[in-house]
Amino acid sequence: MSALRFRHAGALVAFTLASTLSLVSNAGSAYHPTPDEAGAVYHPQHASLRTRADVATELGKAQTHPAWNSVSRGAPWPAARQGEPKTRAQVVAELNAAMKHPAWNAVSRGAPWPAAR
Repeated sequence: MSALRFRHAGALVAFTLASTLSLVSNAGSAYHPTPDEAGAVYHPQHASLRTRADVATELGKAQTHPAWNSVSRGAPWPAARQGEPKTRAQVVAELNAAMKHPAWNAVSRGAPWPAAR
């Protein structure tokens, strides 16, 4: 009985992989299948103008970036620094100034800041 279950599970996995891989292979092409007599339609905007060597060079450059390990797993690219970082005293001063704002109670509970007039 368990061999039959494995056979059905294997067939399901094979079918899923075959259907998924066929969709992936069509997505990377400028030609897409159609259900009419033509059989395929050409989309020039889907054609890549870069060579395989260009893509490999760009990938190699991206993989040397220190954030590649986390970015390749779905994390966003870190934002570029804008000028000098703030000191702790500057951040505390900004927080104290914001806490004196009349809308701070509402904002600290999730309300948006009121629009500037």
